Amino acid sequence: MSEHNTTVDQLLASHDAELKKLQEYYRRPLYILVNRYIGEHEPTRDIVQDVFLHVWRNRETITFNHAVKRYLFGLAKLKALDYKRHTRVCARHAEQHLMAMSYSVDNSVEESTGVDHIMHIIETILAEQTPQTQRIFRMSRFEHLSIQEIADRTKLSHRTIENYISTVLTSLKPRLLTRQKNNWRKLPLCES
Repeated sequence: MSEHNTTVDQLLASHDAELKKLQEYYRRPLYILVNRYIGEHEPTRDIVQDVFLHVWRNRETITFNHAVKRYLFGLAKLKALDYKRHTRVCARHAEQHLMAMSYSVDNSVEESTGVDHIMHIIETILAEQTPQTQRIFRMSRFEHLSIQEIADRTKLSHRTIENYISTVLTSLKPRLLTRQKNNWRKLPLCES
């Protein structure tokens, strides 16, 4: 498929078979692009599929006169960045919930069992992380150190520390949502 002379207008005028050819030709390059931003197989695959679904659903109204490659890559990049933003928001919600739990004063047996279970989930996830990530997360959540205090101790940038913490919180989200679906107390987490 010639990327230089195929425009979105030509795509829109084409048939279903042309869209399938377009998918075959661009699926892998789009996957590689999106995966650079996301770094996870499932969300990357879903985003690439969403790009083609968007083109198909909007084939009647898309009016851009750019090369198809430029349009697809731009759309894929925007969807990847939206996904990253959404993931960060969800991680912040999980972080806020963890903070609220750490300051909870309810010591009922039911609450204690729930906290123990969540602590077990946290420890399991931490065991899957690098030693540096574990150390920074523990300093932040268990020692209640600020980002600045952690930066002073580790000689790392604020952004690097935030990324380490976000990595753990992002891993926590699906496990805590699984816990929620298994009839545990509802957690105020971001829904996908």
